[in-house]
Amino acid sequence: AMDQVAACGFSIEDFMGSTDPSLGNIKRAGFEPEQYSQWAGPGDADYKAAGYTAWDFDTASDIKAAGFSIDESLGPTPSSEFIVDVLKAFDGQEILESAVYPHGVLGELTELIEEGYVTVQDCVDVTQDSSSEHYGTTLSSMGLNVEQVQGANIEGLTLKGAGFSWDEVPLADVAASGFSVDDIGSEAMDQVAACGFSIEDFMGSTDPSLGN
Repeated sequence: AMDQVAACGFSIEDFMGSTDPSLGNIKRAGFEPEQYSQWAGPGDADYKAAGYTAWDFDTASDIKAAGFSIDESLGPTPSSEFIVDVLKAFDGQEILESAVYPHGVLGELTELIEEGYVTVQDCVDVTQDSSSEHYGTTLSSMGLNVEQVQGANIEGLTLKGAGFSWDEVPLADVAASGFSVDDIGSEAMDQVAACGFSIEDFMGSTDPSLGN
């Protein structure tokens, strides 16, 4: 009758002082997460060890505070309302690192950025984190567009470095976006000046020609 312990009026102190105390049986004994938290003390509650799951909590913020991840929070068919709750509770890097993110359950990256759940800086950080599955990937391959990267105005980040090709960038911004005349190539020689390059830039390229 382990599940009747709390219903019988016993406290967690009574239970843990019995002949068969087990932290993993606290939930099974019928105690609510709040009761366990009060007994364990602020910051010391290990809800997983006590047998609780994410679904024992009412909100995504409570779930996160209890030490559960996004992947542990979502059931097989989460409602759109709960997904929004999750996106508000967890930070951008946690969203990007979740196992469900690549499957589109949380939304497309461009939408997540537009809604403010993920920032371009979050994307930069995960691509530079060697422990991340996004390590070494470009912002372009992650799904960001030129406007989002430009709008973020992150120091040291160029559109070329973000994985875009010169012809994906507004023509007048090419020279200021990390590209060189050599990136343009001879097939678009007539676009060099329009791209914002100077004669000095052109004559310093690998194929300078006064006749060009």
